Amino acid sequence: MTASQKKRLVVSLDGLNLEQFDQLKSRLPLLSDYLSKGRVAQLDSSPFVDAQPIWAEVLTGAPWHENGCVGFSKPGRTLNEMQVFSERDLLKPIQMFEDNDTKIGGVSKNRPWNILINIPLLRPNDASRLWLGDGGQPVAKNASLPGLEELISKLGSYNPRPYVSIGEAMADWTDATKLLLQLEDQRLGYALALTQNSDWKFLAYRLSIFDQLSHLLEFDFLSSKSVIEKELEKFLGRLDRSLATLFEQAEEILLFSGYSHMCCSALLSMNDVFEQSRLLRRELKETQKNNRLAALTALEKQQDPQTPLGLTEHLAFLPRHTLCASPVKGAIYLNVKPHFEDGGSVDDSMKLDEEDRIEKFFQSSINKYFPKAKLLKNPNCNQFGPSFVFIVEGVELVESNAKAVSFENLPALTHASKGFVWSPKVDINSRVLKPTDLIALA
Repeated sequence: MTASQKKRLVVSLDGLNLEQFDQLKSRLPLLSDYLSKGRVAQLDSSPFVDAQPIWAEVLTGAPWHENGCVGFSKPGRTLNEMQVFSERDLLKPIQMFEDNDTKIGGVSKNRPWNILINIPLLRPNDASRLWLGDGGQPVAKNASLPGLEELISKLGSYNPRPYVSIGEAMADWTDATKLLLQLEDQRLGYALALTQNSDWKFLAYRLSIFDQLSHLLEFDFLSSKSVIEKELEKFLGRLDRSLATLFEQAEEILLFSGYSHMCCSALLSMNDVFEQSRLLRRELKETQKNNRLAALTALEKQQDPQTPLGLTEHLAFLPRHTLCASPVKGAIYLNVKPHFEDGGSVDDSMKLDEEDRIEKFFQSSINKYFPKAKLLKNPNCNQFGPSFVFIVEGVELVESNAKAVSFENLPALTHASKGFVWSPKVDINSRVLKPTDLIALA
């Protein structure tokens, strides 16, 4: 078997940092021998703390300013028209795995399979993928093949996103925790069934549960006793057995977490700041709710819809009064005429001056209150996307163009850009790696 034919396993434990990974290892005795054969390093995902842009760098091996992904969504024809970002929007090809599509006698024959479970950005491809959705894709199905649907019917219906948000789950966090543990149990069952009953070459499986438990139980849930300790202990036992079984089948293995958590110190809506400084103006339009309902009704009739996110009840940007805006969390777009159909008074000849103005504004207004805030200029903004991306560690950034909520609703935790990497290929001298480095370890 050549190196390219080796079974390769990538497991993501998004939500855990390096110290938590050590805590988790002590509760996974069957994996201890396997894990002792590898090395760990810290993963620095900055300037991102969310799954989609981090996974874009992991999958392509290219940084955000080359692959084009800076968040869950991206603007379409206007700053008010948001679309879910998927692999079709990537400017660089996926390098972590390869879709085979060879034809024998005119018939497409695809073996072995790529198994993709709960991975952001990736879409179903019936020809070469055994795919289970992550609940964040603009597609009207959760599994890519009829055979998978039969498997799902045996193991129970698959709802990859039982809660719209962690905020919704917090309304009854004890029941939510149990439900989310059951969902991850179900995914473990799919992973085992698919590897044991198919000819496969690559498996990528992202566990969401540690991110969810961090928000519901706070980040010491692995080291302190909680009201769901019995359920958690049972789940970790099943996780240990399942991962050990997967490890036995794979020749090359990579474990990592793209981000972790830290105490939340503040909320920040960049658009609120821009509006107060008269860099943009917004208004609530009565037609938005009706437009949203009409769009959702139309989407229900499509097999593979491209879901627009802009038809929301959030405030809308007024294009003629908007110099710049942050419709994507952690990104700043100039409202330039050639890029957006309803662009404001900015044109290409003014971009450099306006970008310089935004940089100075960020330093004087944001860094004044958040000294560790970082603003990175996009060197390829003429090819795609925002002029800047930014990160404010310890601060919960308000999504899209919604108004910042009150201080009473401040979450206990927010995402942090520190994860971990485990692999036998990690260099003994490596201390910190970037998501783009993982392509060489998978």
